[in-house]
Amino acid sequence: MSLKKWASSIFNPPYQLTLSEKMVSELSNETIYIFKQYGSHDYIKITYNDIVGSSSIMQAINPKNLMDIHLNEYILKKELDSYRIKEVLRNNLYKISNNATEEIYSGEHICKNIDMFDNISVSDIFKIAYTSGFNKGRRISIEINELVNESKEEIKEINSENVTYLDNKYIR
Repeated sequence: MSLKKWASSIFNPPYQLTLSEKMVSELSNETIYIFKQYGSHDYIKITYNDIVGSSSIMQAINPKNLMDIHLNEYILKKELDSYRIKEVLRNNLYKISNNATEEIYSGEHICKNIDMFDNISVSDIFKIAYTSGFNKGRRISIEINELVNESKEEIKEINSENVTYLDNKYIR
């Protein structure tokens, strides 16, 4: 490497901005990235939308810092889109919310349409599926017991009719 190229790279590096720190804005609830400008004591505050919206800013930032910024924004977006059980209601109903919406769904609806809830945690899905299956099993058990009791009563009625018929036959 020649002395001229070396001196040029020191005084004019390819990336003028280096990520110094990041903070969350209280007003807009978005991450503000603070960059140190090469060769000066100035700091620049930029949001992710500003970085993505300007190719000149993107070219001035170190690519390693761009990867960190993009990964941070991806994680934040995933957290915003993830659903959580906010409240468990009676009759197998759940109030499910993310940072934007809040809806009430039945456990059976969630189990049948699991693709709608791919951003909900696995442990919450297991709780919902277990409770829904348990409730469905109870309902089926109650129906089976009712059918068994009805059939027992029908059998008793049939047996009592036969006994009376037989008793009448013996009496004659």
